[in-house]
Amino acid sequence: MKNPRLSSSINLKSDRLLDTLADDGLRINLIQQPGMEKYQHQLFLMPERRRFRVARWELEAFFSAFQSGTRLSQWEQPAMRNDLVLCCTHGTKDKCCAKYGYKTFKALASTVAEHPLPFEVWESSHLGGCRLAASVIVLPNVRKYGRITPEQALSFLQAEARQQRFLPGYRGSSQLTPAQQSAEIAALTQLSTEARQPTLALISDHGDDQAREIRFQWRLDQWQGELTVHCQATTLRRVDTCADLAQGPTECTVWHAMVNG
Repeated sequence: MKNPRLSSSINLKSDRLLDTLADDGLRINLIQQPGMEKYQHQLFLMPERRRFRVARWELEAFFSAFQSGTRLSQWEQPAMRNDLVLCCTHGTKDKCCAKYGYKTFKALASTVAEHPLPFEVWESSHLGGCRLAASVIVLPNVRKYGRITPEQALSFLQAEARQQRFLPGYRGSSQLTPAQQSAEIAALTQLSTEARQPTLALISDHGDDQAREIRFQWRLDQWQGELTVHCQATTLRRVDTCADLAQGPTECTVWHAMVNG
């Protein structure tokens, strides 16, 4: 799936075209940075790492060209070198994202400005997981994180710069099921060292909606092996977003993972 990431405001015709693209299965987010030009937009296409510069009055033409498969060379900029770090600050969707997300966004942006780290940091519209604010995603690897605090900004970015997951906030691979995500995090926590993390490959997943046995093959430097993770479903009541506070908690299922060597 392609993931065009779009910045700033758009007009109504462009908005309708974006709705059509989203209906076709594309994930679209609006993003911004302080000091952006008012009538010029930067657009990113992931995972291809393509960047475009489009004047506001050309947005409709750009989206129509993209939808029809026409060449986009007239808007294309040099290929991206740095990864994108998007931090949700979408207060209209959830007040927690504005309260916690903006603080984390500022910390991430200032950290990149002060250290030689290969990232661009942007504010983003809704990324999902509002209860986990501040919610962050790193592209093009599509690694999602939750509850990233300003104090964790440097450690988080340094881990990602080494192509490692920041385990204190990692939410699991977006290609995995919720149970497999829990198992992946448990396996990474079990096998990782301070300096290195293993590569994991899913071998098997057996069970039902209450208990699952998930097996990974792992490799770390010259070592390799297999690891089994047992996952147990638990039902609890929680409030998922600030917007749900008035209606109160609702039932949801979460997975607990236990590693067997």
